[in-house]
Amino acid sequence: MARKTSMVARVLAASAVLAVIAAAVYRWVWQPNRPVDTSHLTVSISESDRFTRRQLDDAVKALLDSTSDYRGCSIDAISYDETRSDAILNDEKESIEHTPGSYSTIYGKGITQYGVDGMAVFRMDVTCGDSAYGMGLSPGHSDWSDYLAYDPAASDADHGWVLIDSGNG
Repeated sequence: MARKTSMVARVLAASAVLAVIAAAVYRWVWQPNRPVDTSHLTVSISESDRFTRRQLDDAVKALLDSTSDYRGCSIDAISYDETRSDAILNDEKESIEHTPGSYSTIYGKGITQYGVDGMAVFRMDVTCGDSAYGMGLSPGHSDWSDYLAYDPAASDADHGWVLIDSGNG
């Protein structure tokens, strides 16, 4: 009987060790390196006076293509609100124009080349684990703004859109 009990104890101990190893591999190997998760993605796009629905859907595809290196993160939502987008772009334009000598990528690479009417600002909700630091993201939940210009003829266009800049906020 003692021999049977010690065999059961060894099996239980080995099972516990394997469970700890599996949990560690999941937490420190798989989770930070897993591909970006879009399984719960919601997309919200407002009506637009400048872009067709297909063009805006293509912008979402371009944004998703640009996040393929967001390992260990999930993209929870992508939204486009034309009123919000216009306000952000107009604020950026006025800020640069009223501050001589200042520069921003959004203004220099975007607004001056495409105009406010050729650009769109999308909001992306991203949730990342500790691996986010290596990608320039923050662990936890972030509201990310992506600045795109519609230029299907550009050599660096993805689905007709050029990514101008991205940033938190």
